[in-house]
Amino acid sequence: MAEVAELIARLGDPDPKVRAGAAEALRDVALHGADMSAAIPALAKALSDEDASVLDGAVWAFYDTVSHGTDITISLPALVKLLSNRDDSIQVGAAWVLELAVANEKSRDAAFSALAKGLSYEHADARNCAAKAFTNAIERCASIVALGAVEAKLREEYGALREKYRYGKEAELAGIGLGFSGLMNKIAKTRDALAAKHDILLADMPKPPKSGTKVYQRMREIIRIG
Repeated sequence: MAEVAELIARLGDPDPKVRAGAAEALRDVALHGADMSAAIPALAKALSDEDASVLDGAVWAFYDTVSHGTDITISLPALVKLLSNRDDSIQVGAAWVLELAVANEKSRDAAFSALAKGLSYEHADARNCAAKAFTNAIERCASIVALGAVEAKLREEYGALREKYRYGKEAELAGIGLGFSGLMNKIAKTRDALAAKHDILLADMPKPPKSGTKVYQRMREIIRIG
């Protein structure tokens, strides 16, 4: 698409007003569902721009891009860093993009890993923002298997943090640990709710047929694990 190619070129302009205008225009293009895959690298680079208007435009361009299912994995590290940005629009926008990235199968694992790292930021607002996005992402999980994957990511990241804060930073680790504990509790409650829902579905299933019992048992297993 010629329009997208031109806007990508403008993202590299030395004038911040031109770059900001290009980012905002790309957001409008993404909003209407156009293919944004070619613009992802340039927009990802724009996430480290020194101009707040460029940053804001790029973040919200990613929001509309990921809303339409585009894989934005390469942008995730930069988005996590923006959780500590002092501009509310940029910070909240980055959190929302990360939350939506979790719902995208192509970027789910990377997005969860990125959010888990955000939970360890020294900036309290950044940690809270990451925790909120992580909580919302947990609520989006529709299966016990998906929740298990989330829990594994959290435990892996917390294990790494325990090594990092092993000596002389016990207070920081304790504060971060509270955040992780809250998310683990959320996972447990969500898992219980899903299990209850699955039990109801299993109870409502008809009696097993005289033939085709393997298929019937497989259906029950799918319902059980989500």
